[in-house]
Amino acid sequence: MNAADPAPPVPPALPVPPVRGARDAPPPALSCFVIGPIGDRHKDNGTPERLAYEEALEIYEKVVLPACDSVGLEPTRADLIAQPGEITEQVCRHVMHADVVVADVTGGNPNVMYELGIRHLLGRPTVQLGEHGRLPFDISLIRTIQFKRTRGGLVDARKELEQALGSGLRDGFGIPTPARVFIGAEPGESADPGPGPGPGAADPDDPIDPDDPDAPGLFERFAAVEADMEVMGEDMNAMTRSINDLAEVMEQFGPQIQRAWGTGAPLSANLAVTKRMAAALATPASELRVRADRFASHMERIDQAVGSALDLLQRSPDFRDVLGADAFVNDLVGVAVSIREGLAVMEQFRALLAVLAGMSGSLRQPVREIARAIDRLGEVVARAEAWERRGTAMLRERVVRTA
Repeated sequence: MNAADPAPPVPPALPVPPVRGARDAPPPALSCFVIGPIGDRHKDNGTPERLAYEEALEIYEKVVLPACDSVGLEPTRADLIAQPGEITEQVCRHVMHADVVVADVTGGNPNVMYELGIRHLLGRPTVQLGEHGRLPFDISLIRTIQFKRTRGGLVDARKELEQALGSGLRDGFGIPTPARVFIGAEPGESADPGPGPGPGAADPDDPIDPDDPDAPGLFERFAAVEADMEVMGEDMNAMTRSINDLAEVMEQFGPQIQRAWGTGAPLSANLAVTKRMAAALATPASELRVRADRFASHMERIDQAVGSALDLLQRSPDFRDVLGADAFVNDLVGVAVSIREGLAVMEQFRALLAVLAGMSGSLRQPVREIARAIDRLGEVVARAEAWERRGTAMLRERVVRTA
């Protein structure tokens, strides 16, 4: 073929069918669960329930929805899967597993606070917003996007929410101080969106692998609760030592008192033995009362935290399964049993010493100290038995549910 000859036509390229694979498929949109006051759209106009519904809808449509769209989040509203006053298992699942949660805390709605507490407990990405002047006092120190319910105020709120979501998705969401303390995070550590807790949800690059038997569980990270439980254990051991000291004194002086009172010895001899026993009882009796006071104080402090934990576990069986919380509940039952056994021993001491105190005024002070310790321990038993009743019911319910 001569150079002057025209080049042969190039055959058209055959169409190549697209190869569908993980690399070419678009990544799934990150999920955003939106919690806030639900209200009731079926109530009459002007009622508080209808007003709450309309206000929540306004914030969702004018602030949250466009902000989520702008950063590629797929929002789901809590009120579409729950009725007013309900926190369903499905809601708990969304709260636990959503990549991001946006919470409208206006008015401090109890359900919103409960759901927000679960989220903070997990240390997962969360952004809060609320109407200026209507923030609950107990979260006012946690960064919250505040807005005024005006046209310009809602525009500003949307822009601020867009910025918070965008920077969080890019650089990581900050963890509020209370949640950071509970989960053992370092200051400045961020919560990144990703798979939530649950079987099969672990990220292989995540240093905390829930399938690792040595990885700490959520309750193990409750630093404050754990510390108080350890201190309570130390208090119980200290009270046991005091009880043993009292028992040794009684063993030592019991035969002496029997001999002095049973041989017709003069009253002066009886009083001498009784006074020596009272002096020997004084220190362990006083220590017992001090240790019982300290134990009761720790119990009062921890009771609310334990009650909240039991509330959460009882209201969300799915959350209970995720945490493997049976051991925690069993520990609470064990605490109640131990305290009750200790109280029974102390009651025996009080009954015996009360008889002796009626015969000699020198024994009244140690008897009073022991009585105060028993009264304080009785308060503790009442709280611990409440844990025991709830824990036993939860364990029984679990057996029935899994049968």
